[in-house]
Amino acid sequence: MQQSIIVTGGIRGIGEAISVRMCRDGFCVHAFYRDPKRDTDARELTERFPRHLWVSRHDVGDPEEVADFFAILSPEVEVVALVNNARTYGSDPDDIWRTNVLGPLHMTSAFADYRRGRTGFGAVVNIGSTSARDGPTGSALYAASKAAMHRVAGVEAVTHARLLRINTVVCGPVETDMLRQTPAGLETYVRETPSGRLTTPDEVAEVVSWLIRTRELNLVGAEIVLDGGRSCNYRVSP
Repeated sequence: MQQSIIVTGGIRGIGEAISVRMCRDGFCVHAFYRDPKRDTDARELTERFPRHLWVSRHDVGDPEEVADFFAILSPEVEVVALVNNARTYGSDPDDIWRTNVLGPLHMTSAFADYRRGRTGFGAVVNIGSTSARDGPTGSALYAASKAAMHRVAGVEAVTHARLLRINTVVCGPVETDMLRQTPAGLETYVRETPSGRLTTPDEVAEVVSWLIRTRELNLVGAEIVLDGGRSCNYRVSP
């Protein structure tokens, strides 16, 4: 049976890198996106991996849409992992909460129900943020939502520990188009990073791939920080 992976927010930036990496690892990928303005991006990504990648528009903050997706999954493909990457950085507090907190909760709960009764462990990898923990952030709402997501992930990791391996990759600034468009610019973030460079989307995908491929390990509720030492630097600064 073909094994597949769900990647929410899976067609751009970090999500695209994860989707591509998992296809190259031999998995099929269900890549979610929400904005209809990204239909062209979704189609172009599908054309790169026509036999391994399927894209579909879903709002992970809507529990009915999430349930509908799992209800129509083909029995010929087994979903073995979920990557909760979808997030929003806007100014609408309701949308931030729905997408960044409730989205991962709805997806993880539905995935746990799906995996129940199947052999082997499923994996859930949450894409977190160092802004939830320490250091500067451009949005208090975003930082608070990611902090809530981290806490939800920890509780879910314990709740489903006999069924799923749930862990979080805590990212510092990642070199994406979105970050390049911020007023501070890449140079400021690089200057504040002890390693002298920013994390790339491919590096995030590498860690995600490892967590999925080694999902039988007794690794539950871990937070792997991938930020070039920024968090350590902020902790020792006056």
